[in-house]
Amino acid sequence: MESYASGPNLVRWALANGWTAGPTPDGAMLARDAASGHPVARAAFERGARALAAMIVSTAAAIEVTHVVIGGGVANAGPMLFDPLERAMDELTGFAFVRAVEIRRSKLGVQAALAGAAKLAWSSGVATAAPPPAPHDAR
Repeated sequence: MESYASGPNLVRWALANGWTAGPTPDGAMLARDAASGHPVARAAFERGARALAAMIVSTAAAIEVTHVVIGGGVANAGPMLFDPLERAMDELTGFAFVRAVEIRRSKLGVQAALAGAAKLAWSSGVATAAPPPAPHDAR
């Protein structure tokens, strides 16, 4: 999924297909150009959204996911990502329960992965374990 729908990979694909943007192109620039109607920038988001929709549809059909939260920097593209994602979901979904999946943008943005890792550590008891003893000072 990362190789199709992450911000850096959307930018790489767009650059390889004729999009140009300053010395340090990034996902925010790509989203701005897509919003302005640049065909390659829009195509990059369409491509990424379709891959993301395929993953969501597959996962939801297999394990009946009811909610999906999209995080990371690419989620900041807003309608440039979420509009083609909704269209792709409509095209790819065959089951009503899959199409009923609620898709939202993470409120945590690029820190979503860190919050998830912290929650996992806390839930598994790793974060609550006693700290290791301090090293012995042998002066």
